[in-house]
Amino acid sequence: MRAATKIPPFQTTPKLRCEKGSALAVAMVTLAILAMLAAVTFQTVTSRFRSNYHTASWHDALTSSENGIQYTLVRLRSPLTPNGVLTNPLAVPGSLQSDLAALSSGGTSVNGTVLTGSNGGTPYPRIQLPTLIIPHVGEGSSQFSAVVIIDGVPSANLTNSGANNWYRIRSVGTVPLSGSANVGIQKYDNFLRKLQFRVDSSGNALSKPQAVRTVEVIAKPVTIGSAALFGVTGVDLNNQNVVINSYDSRSPLYSTNGIYDAAKATANGNVVTNDGLTSGGSIGVINLSPTGAHVYGNIATNNTAVVGNSSNVTGNITQDFYQYLPPAPDPSAVSSSWTNFSAFWSIMSTGTAASPARYKISNNGGDLKLTGGASLSIIPPATGEGYVEIWIPRDLTISGNGGINIPPHVHVTFYIDGNVQIAGNGIVNTALIPGNVVLYGNHDSTVVQSMTVNGNGQFAGMIYAPSASASVKGGGSSGAMYGSIFANSIFFNGVTNLHYDSAQGDVGAVIDYRIASWYEDNSLTR
Repeated sequence: MRAATKIPPFQTTPKLRCEKGSALAVAMVTLAILAMLAAVTFQTVTSRFRSNYHTASWHDALTSSENGIQYTLVRLRSPLTPNGVLTNPLAVPGSLQSDLAALSSGGTSVNGTVLTGSNGGTPYPRIQLPTLIIPHVGEGSSQFSAVVIIDGVPSANLTNSGANNWYRIRSVGTVPLSGSANVGIQKYDNFLRKLQFRVDSSGNALSKPQAVRTVEVIAKPVTIGSAALFGVTGVDLNNQNVVINSYDSRSPLYSTNGIYDAAKATANGNVVTNDGLTSGGSIGVINLSPTGAHVYGNIATNNTAVVGNSSNVTGNITQDFYQYLPPAPDPSAVSSSWTNFSAFWSIMSTGTAASPARYKISNNGGDLKLTGGASLSIIPPATGEGYVEIWIPRDLTISGNGGINIPPHVHVTFYIDGNVQIAGNGIVNTALIPGNVVLYGNHDSTVVQSMTVNGNGQFAGMIYAPSASASVKGGGSSGAMYGSIFANSIFFNGVTNLHYDSAQGDVGAVIDYRIASWYEDNSLTR
């Protein structure tokens, strides 16, 4: 009998132990790779989120800066109509305009901090307005801010800037960046945006990163003579014998001795309307007639197509225009001191620009009627320029050989509360400089007023009557006007020429401010 074979106990082989160790190593490596991938993904996502956030904040900084610009424009516009009627902003105490005109270095202003600038070594005042804080909801920062500095543009830096001041507005918009002071994943975007992480543009340390953008604009005044014809509810140019063109009394290239010269006429006779509702409730239009009035300039409406034949229009025709016209000035608010004047005196003297002679028509219940050979003359100053303001509480009527004679170097402003009928010799502006004569309509926009110029008589001046209906009716072959008309509605008939002096755009009362230039300063300096 053979002995039973002894079987040794089970033993773990080295190979099995090696396989278990390899599996553990693989698991550890896999976990490490996954962790690295997760870290890289997290970093990438975070960096991209930071870049997106920086992009949003960068755009927000521009929005903030432009909000500062708009805020300042509102501040400039507010004194133009403080009581609902047109007012000289320089005469409004505490306005930006009056402060910038009167301040000297080291002065104080209710509008903000007074700073000093320099132009060719000559100091001039600047005003830094209080910081504008703008709450925001949405992507990017929850709060914007803008710091604005405004100053008057030196007239030597502008061509034909006129007497009305232009203003430079410099707005710095700032938006804080969330998170640490780290750039995003797009290196070149960071170079473009010039985000500030540790120091600002002046080298001062920052407690929090920020996006900063600086915008500088030039605000140009819009005056009562900024277009040839402005009809709030429309302009009707009745036939092909109506001609609207322009010249420039400041330039010998576009005038002769400052007077209109047909051989030097220009194409800046712009005609515009707001397309307001007429008294009948219909939408106003610009009517050029079937035969086509001649307009040497642009035509702009609010949103209504031009009616009639436009083949004689040399400029562009657009439908995106709107400009609010404030009521004319109230003479009782202009001054409380008026000299009662009887037209039978027939002669007026002048004053200065700062203190013009002021007369209020007192006879005939406030009517000024110059008929037959009756006339009103104004005596020019011995030297320099003379200024007169005439308040007519009721109607102005001129006919026959009657007229108002305005010699050179005399500037006359009429405030007319009633209707106007000008015929015969009319208002004779001897210098033929439209800016020397201004006719204001009634300051009460609820008053129905009409203004009519008849016949071949010449008239040179600016008419500003936003609530009046204005008619120019040429009765012969030489009817002509030099200047501009701003009225509720405008009607031209017969042989009528209007020659607009481009210089008017820089004189007369300011009714608004528009941006003339826009510039973003990327130099990182304020």
